[in-house]
Amino acid sequence: SAVVNNKNSQQGLVLLDQLLGRGIADVSAGQNHYAALSYDGELYMWGNNEHGELGLPTSQPSIPLPQALLTQPHILPFAGIRIAAVTCGKHHTLCLTAGGVVFSWGKNTHGELGVTDHEPRHNPERVHMPPGTSQIKLIAAGPHTSAAYSSSHDLFMWGENDMYQLGLGHNRSVTSPQPVVSFTPQPTSTSSPPTTTPTPTTSPSTSAAAVAVTASTSTI
Repeated sequence: SAVVNNKNSQQGLVLLDQLLGRGIADVSAGQNHYAALSYDGELYMWGNNEHGELGLPTSQPSIPLPQALLTQPHILPFAGIRIAAVTCGKHHTLCLTAGGVVFSWGKNTHGELGVTDHEPRHNPERVHMPPGTSQIKLIAAGPHTSAAYSSSHDLFMWGENDMYQLGLGHNRSVTSPQPVVSFTPQPTSTSSPPTTTPTPTTSPSTSAAAVAVTASTSTI
């Protein structure tokens, strides 16, 4: 990603000297802000900060070079906490701690931060999942939407929903994580119609193969 220290754009690849030797494991980009995550769980961000998308006060409109959020005194929630994942929306950012806690910051016009209102956040704020939610394992962000996936295979989404992009069955934007019901495991019937198929007289190996095929078919 190109990093500039003025308003002039640069073409081609630009080496980020500030991140050399940091062991970068993942990167993400919004419209004009960027994030890099190291294998040690350190989060670096740079770019536009007009909406607080860098997790910094808006008195600092932009940061041309990567800065480690963990070293900034105004984001104490990350002090000593290992970050496991980061993702950028158009003007907002989400991160996931190694303990499965989600934080968000930046623009919040559509409720994309998941903090129950529409006010922007200039510092990372915890996103509270519904009671009983198992540990969050994955996060993702669209332009104005956010998503989280739990260890029990539950999908939660929030933010802009005018085009039904949250999969909630309506087109109202939501400001807190909501379960996508269609992904919730449904109870299966334990009863089945009686079978009239005679007992096969094939060899044990053939019968085992038939059982394997039946089991595979029944779980599709």
